Amino acid sequence: HIWANTLASTALLGSVVVHETLGWAQAEPVFALVVALVVLVAAVRLISRTSQLLLLQAPSTIADGSGSTVDQQPFDSLSRRLEDAAAPDGCKLVVTSMHLWEDAPGLLNSSLRVKLAVNSPQPLDTERVNELARTTLSRCIACLQNELFPRSVLVEVWVE
Repeated sequence: HIWANTLASTALLGSVVVHETLGWAQAEPVFALVVALVVLVAAVRLISRTSQLLLLQAPSTIADGSGSTVDQQPFDSLSRRLEDAAAPDGCKLVVTSMHLWEDAPGLLNSSLRVKLAVNSPQPLDTERVNELARTTLSRCIACLQNELFPRSVLVEVWVE
């Protein structure tokens, strides 16, 4: 907003100088058109970014922890890596939903829902189910933090 005002004032002064020194009467409309285009481009970028934040869309780039950004990896690839890395022994892990969003520029959040299928011939007691869920939860969080560096991680684990 401040830059738009500064640009408009500078363009007005520039058009006056051009009109007075070169006698070009159309300088003011031309300078005004240039300022309008610059403001329009800035407005479109602002609306696009704001709508991304409001709709909780995944960002097009993700911070890699060093302050720079890298292209976002496909969700399918990340889901497969999570399924391989986070499943406890004798269990199959399936990522049923994953959502990444920014609540402010550079502040990535993640939500993950996984289903854990336990290959056991006998029914599991509550203690074993809780242990498997805790193990899966901690492994999912560690994997997401290593891959994406999110500010927050929400993981829901279903044990079958």
